[in-house]
Amino acid sequence: MKSSAVLLPAFLALSLGACALNTPFRGPDPVPAFPEITRDEEDLIVRPLDPAVFSDVEWRAWMTAGDRVFFELDKAEVSQKAIPAIQSKIDWLRRHPEIDVVVEGHGDDRGTRARNVALGRKRAEAAAAFLVYGGIDEKRIRISSQGKDAPVCAAKTEDCRAANRRAVFELLGRR
Repeated sequence: MKSSAVLLPAFLALSLGACALNTPFRGPDPVPAFPEITRDEEDLIVRPLDPAVFSDVEWRAWMTAGDRVFFELDKAEVSQKAIPAIQSKIDWLRRHPEIDVVVEGHGDDRGTRARNVALGRKRAEAAAAFLVYGGIDEKRIRISSQGKDAPVCAAKTEDCRAANRRAVFELLGRR
């Protein structure tokens, strides 16, 4: 485990060092086949400040770097700008091996529902692949795609659409 804690930042620094912050980076290849979250598991998603699961300190530690990463239009590549948030999730998940994670992909309002569901899945897979590369067992990861069905912003502006093109990390109850 310690070697992956050193390897991921070193690998990312070498791979991304000269790149602009929004330059896409294709993560580990091949991308593992992540299972979709099941209906039974959806009830296990941990909501904020659930004192039965985490202290306020631990919840704040999970949320410190944010719970989402963003993507360019019609893209599913993780940008260098997203790496610190993903590394934060890796570090937290290493401290809590009893917790699984759901990576939920989203799209904006453009395109068909089917196209956005497929793109959301690719975004979830791309973000999840970085967790695996950082040493998180792929068996602890589920993915989900909401396509364009769960926007955080409904306005038809470019800023709003950009906010909707995301992958969100959610905790999945205790095993």
